[in-house]
Amino acid sequence: MTRVFSIRSSALSPTARYRVLAALTALGAVQCAAFAVWPPDPATPSTALLVAAALLAVAALGVWLVLPRGSAWLIDAWVAILAIAICAAGYAGASASNQLAAALGLALLAVYCAYFLPLGRMLFQVVWMIGLFVALTVASPQLDSLLYTAIVVVTLVALVWMVSQLASLLAAAAVRDPLTGILNRRGLVEAAELVRAVILRADRRISSEGVIVIKAQQHRSLEQNRTEAMQRLMALVQAAQRVPRLRRATTPTHASKQRRLQGKALRGQLKALRGGQGGVD
Repeated sequence: MTRVFSIRSSALSPTARYRVLAALTALGAVQCAAFAVWPPDPATPSTALLVAAALLAVAALGVWLVLPRGSAWLIDAWVAILAIAICAAGYAGASASNQLAAALGLALLAVYCAYFLPLGRMLFQVVWMIGLFVALTVASPQLDSLLYTAIVVVTLVALVWMVSQLASLLAAAAVRDPLTGILNRRGLVEAAELVRAVILRADRRISSEGVIVIKAQQHRSLEQNRTEAMQRLMALVQAAQRVPRLRRATTPTHASKQRRLQGKALRGQLKALRGGQGGVD
């Protein structure tokens, strides 16, 4: 029994992170405009909030249209800028309502980072946001509630942990069947390029058109042959997902050089002794 698996690779467009970031920026513009029209405090600078709302609206369009064409690190830079803007707005208002709005804005940014950014970049952004919020509380004399700041920090950490766990579970469920653990259609598509590269380098089980051919004919049952073929394909995918360790050239140490020279001298002495014994005999 021969089973032929044809896997075609397709590029998945990661535009969701840019759309969500643009939506968060637009939400900040709406919030600034709402505070300018309906200020919670008469001392709130309405003109500055209107200018900030206009700038954030323009920035939302830039995030939507321009940011996908640049580097991925631009996302980190814009998230850091948004965190600074949120804390600056909370410091300018210097009221409990503005502090609450800043905490909610940072919570939304933290959820975005936990879902869309890798672990290292996400941790950097969360630490940056917590540091900004603590600095906001310390710098403003009207916002001296350390208990409130501690509650916000704990909430941010809990949100980031829960969302990151949820994202990992969703990522695993998106490519593998929850019951059997076998890769589904999307998982096979995403692993196609890795499998193709490994097979082209290792053996000839893939054609030039991208068709993987797996022969399973050891059993008399069709189901057993199909199961064996799927197991071989899974092993092939798992082998393709393992990244080989990078080998780097190193300089030998002084002690290793001395040991090598001593070993050569010892072998030379042994050969000389053998030659002398042979000449005597």
